[in-house]
Amino acid sequence: MSAKPLFAAALAAASLAACSRTTPVVQYPPAGPAGGLPYEPLPSQLAGDDDDDDDDDAPPPAPKAAAAPAPPQASVELPGTVPALARKASCTAPRCPLASWVPDLAFARAGTAELPGALWQHDVAAKSAVGFGRNASIDVVVVVLQGKLTVTGDDKSAPVELEPWQAAYVPGGGVALTATGGAATVLVGVASAKGTLAEAAAMERTQPATARWVTRPAPIAIAKLAEIVPQRWGRGAFAARVAFGKASGQRAALSVLQAGPGAAIAEHAHDAEAELLAIVAGTSATAVAGAAAPAPAGAVLGLAMGTSHSMRVDQQSLTAIQLFAPAGPEGRYAKWAAEEPAP
Repeated sequence: MSAKPLFAAALAAASLAACSRTTPVVQYPPAGPAGGLPYEPLPSQLAGDDDDDDDDDAPPPAPKAAAAPAPPQASVELPGTVPALARKASCTAPRCPLASWVPDLAFARAGTAELPGALWQHDVAAKSAVGFGRNASIDVVVVVLQGKLTVTGDDKSAPVELEPWQAAYVPGGGVALTATGGAATVLVGVASAKGTLAEAAAMERTQPATARWVTRPAPIAIAKLAEIVPQRWGRGAFAARVAFGKASGQRAALSVLQAGPGAAIAEHAHDAEAELLAIVAGTSATAVAGAAAPAPAGAVLGLAMGTSHSMRVDQQSLTAIQLFAPAGPEGRYAKWAAEEPAP
């Protein structure tokens, strides 16, 4: 055998022996003298590179849309002074009974439509009293705007003294409203539980035994409007204090509605309720049944059932006293407030 084949056989044996050992761990960069050798780093060793080439082409995240600015806020302050209302009456005699339930029958009309209620300002001289008879179908609501008023039921119920922005709900009438400690200015509302106010009043003549109650339909209720927490919605553009209404068992509803500058109430209608509105602060552009109906401070609006209406507040916050007859629509305020997103 020649030397060349022997050398080849030895080389093959050495290679086989090397392959039979455990495969060494790859080291990169290779070991070198102290301080290491200069080398080009692997792509995976580059800072912030996760070796995912797909991310290189991903678009940057879209910027978040800026939140819309909050609308002008409704003032929830109750006015210290109130302008004279367009519908008003006065009482200077010791007693001023309202046999027809209203000082003027026109107060219970909207155009030619008869309403189930009326709303007006009554100026009562010191120690004078406005009186209402008994009618099981008619309720009396009163809000003191200036001065002090004593509410006395004719069923021997205890008299109640009211101060500004305090209210009373008197089911069935049978009450005297007396100015105490000087003259008083009050907002008075009456509401029928059956048909129009004129129809309910006529029952006193046609069905006196039915109309004139012996036991008051429900107790007299009192509310302090300044202590009622306003229900807010529309990101603060609207607020309402509900003093009386369906939720508390009254047949009609009284609330204070407030709206910020520029706030708008879209066109709508109440199919089963009439709405009466007294503007006591601010001005609004109002449309009733599609026709413009300006509503400056002091205006009193009467809206028959099913009448479409809308409103846009001008440059100052609006405050209005609202009467629904019968009660019901005021329940929306709590619903809207509950649906209001958290700030």
